Amino acid sequence: MEECDEDYFIVTHGTDTMWRTAHHCEETAKSLNKTVVFCGAMMPTSFSKTDAKFNVGFATAVLQCKGVGCHVVMGGLVFSRPLRIYKDLERCVYYEGEQVRRSCAQVRSI
Repeated sequence: MEECDEDYFIVTHGTDTMWRTAHHCEETAKSLNKTVVFCGAMMPTSFSKTDAKFNVGFATAVLQCKGVGCHVVMGGLVFSRPLRIYKDLERCVYYEGEQVRRSCAQVRSI
């Protein structure tokens, strides 16, 4: 990111740790005045029923609307506070929780 002239980025990422990568990139993005949107898929692109294409398209729209920093998009939702993102495997959804993750060492298994 530091060596790129571009100000806007879409990053496709695995959904289990996407929040962690967004959190680690957040300060750099803000200090460089760049906008980064992370997206993934609950079902990979190779599956016939996948959310991957929708999430990439939605990330493109969000990139044009959100401000500087890192954002995560999944299932039509935008999450701009990476340490509050959780993945519910039973319901196959991402959600924003009230509990803030303090550090990567204290993260519960998701």
